[in-house]
Formats: sequence, structure tokens, C-alpha cells
Amino acid sequence: MSHAEDFQTASQEAVALLTGVTNSLERNDYLYKIADRLAAGKGMLAVQIEEELRKRVRSRRWTAPQAKPNKEDPTQRLYVAEFQLLQIFLNIPEYRADIVRALEEDELEFSFPVHRQVWDVIAELQDDYPEHLISHLQNRVAEDATLSDYVYSLLWISEMNRVSLLRPSLVMRAALANIALEICQKRHLHWMRYWEKAFTEGHREEAQHYYEQIQQEHQRIQDLKSRCRLTLEQMTTLEEAMIPQEEAF
Repeated sequence: MSHAEDFQTASQEAVALLTGVTNSLERNDYLYKIADRLAAGKGMLAVQIEEELRKRVRSRRWTAPQAKPNKEDPTQRLYVAEFQLLQIFLNIPEYRADIVRALEEDELEFSFPVHRQVWDVIAELQDDYPEHLISHLQNRVAEDATLSDYVYSLLWISEMNRVSLLRPSLVMRAALANIALEICQKRHLHWMRYWEKAFTEGHREEAQHYYEQIQQEHQRIQDLKSRCRLTLEQMTTLEEAMIPQEEAF
């Protein structure tokens, strides 16, 4: 960096991006690389810049509003979301068109192989056998014991599943938001890596483009997290309302 203005802009962008990196190991790695680039390879200056960036990032993270920590495993949450979406699709036919439309419009895909397998079979059958989809699905997977058992689990309504299926629109919205969130987070990481490469190699225009993509993806992630929280709160409220009066004490 030869101009003070460029240096200031780059450091501000770096702080904004690093504030959004929640993994401390990744954040430290980015700090080191960015500081080295800003210092143009000058060791002592790089150390000073790294320390200054670290202070600014720490200050920004401390003062930014924080959501309540969620100890639930994100992978488990995504798995449950995909399972519930398939379960609604199979057990409540009137929601099938809405689910297909939402997946296609937002270009969403199932992440877990078993869910992709089931969905691929459904996609092959649903247009030809809309009224007898389940029986044809069971026949199609009958020779695959693992897949057959899984389809059975999707069709079996336990007490917990029964409560979920009583509010399918909320469960469907939450599931779609969680699936979209996973995809957005992957894209965010993708843009971060491209930005790091362009920034390190001194390609300012490219880095700026990737920075804008990161900011847009970050906003989408926050919006989706908000939708997930809101839907969860709505479902929790409904569950509490469904508890018989004598069980509430």
C-alpha cells in the first residue's frame, strides 16, 4: 500500500470482515496474512499492524449486539430440518407444491446423502403418481434395506413428530430457512477465501468485488438466522399453549 487512504480503506474492510469470522483459528490466520500484506512484507510493521487490527476487531466484537448462544449442533439442526421437510412432504400432500416451489425458487438442495437419495426417488415418481406416491416410493426402495428403513421412519408418526405435523407451515418455514442458511454460510466462506487471495496478491478491484459479495452474504445470513429464531419462538409458544392445564404445574 503506497497511499494512506488506500491503507485506511483496506484496514477498515479487513476489520469489518474479521469481525464476522467466528472461528478464532481462522480469524488469527486471516489477521496474520492481512497484516503481512498491509505491511508489504516488513516484519516489524506487520507485527504492529496485526496487533492494531486485533484490538479493533476485539473492540468491535465486544460492542456488537450478540445473539443468545445456541448450544445445539448446527449439523444436527440441519439434519432435523431436512428430515422434517421430507416428512411434511410425504405425510401432508397439500404442502408438496409449496415445498417444491420453495426449493426451486431459492435453489435449495438437501445436504445429507440419505435425504438426497429419498428426494431423487420422489422427484422421479411424483409427477406420474401424485395420488399414490407413498406406495410407489416404498416399492421403489424395497430392495435397499437401509433406504427402505429410512423411508419407513419418515412415514412413522411418533408423539414428537405428531406435534410437529400439527403446525406444518411453521415447521416448513423453519426447515427451509435452516437449509438456506447452510448454503449461505458455505457461500460466505467461499467469498472469504477469494477475497483473501485477491487481497494478498494486491488485486484491489477484485478484492473490493469479493468484499461486497461477503457483505451481501453476511446480511442474508443474519436475515435467515432471524427468521429461524422467530419461527422457533412461534413454535415454542404454540407448544406451550398445547400443554394441558394440569400438566402446566
